[in-house]
Amino acid sequence: MKRLFKPRIGIFVQDIATEYDKFPDYIKDNFDIKVANFMIKNDFSHYMFDSEIMITELGSFQPNPYQLHLSILNFTELEQELIWQFVYDSWYGINDNENTKYDEYQDLKKGVAVLINNGHIAKAGEIIAILKDIIQYDEEWLSYLAMIQYLENNVESAIFVLRQAYFLSPNNQDTLYNLGFMYKVNGEIRQSIYYFERLLKVTTNKRYIDEANEMLTECYHYI
Repeated sequence: MKRLFKPRIGIFVQDIATEYDKFPDYIKDNFDIKVANFMIKNDFSHYMFDSEIMITELGSFQPNPYQLHLSILNFTELEQELIWQFVYDSWYGINDNENTKYDEYQDLKKGVAVLINNGHIAKAGEIIAILKDIIQYDEEWLSYLAMIQYLENNVESAIFVLRQAYFLSPNNQDTLYNLGFMYKVNGEIRQSIYYFERLLKVTTNKRYIDEANEMLTECYHYI
């Protein structure tokens, strides 16, 4: 099936043409694919290399913790069906499973939200620090941590945490909005546009739609 949200696949492999498109139909339907020019330094950009999934030559790229990374010897390996099935299963095998487990921390999350909204950042941070072994698997906790880091003027750390949340739940509207906002604050306009545009593909929330469109209008002015 075609999905409203499509994670990115970034391909950076020597001798492959940027117009290369010999990908299986189910990959084209379910992923956005960007092929970078190996010989052009400007193509080695943050916008390209912040993809959810990276396919690179062996030893040419160090992935971020939130990325799926596949190393190949050369571009001819992209013709192997096994590689694309692995990419599909690796991503959607993780993100298609709904977690219906009871959230035993829901009341505590509400309390942390109240602390943040009332300016008690240090106290909220202390609670989250106690739960450090839990929050890495919970996008809601990660969002609270990112908000604390943002309020402490540590925008880059906030973005890093939100990217982890995004990997856990790529359709989460709060995460998409917050990523768009944080990248905009950090001056990374193309990344901001990317997440606001993705948000508009998955949300029916009028406030998010209005605010995302307003932010996008500002962002478009700078590119």
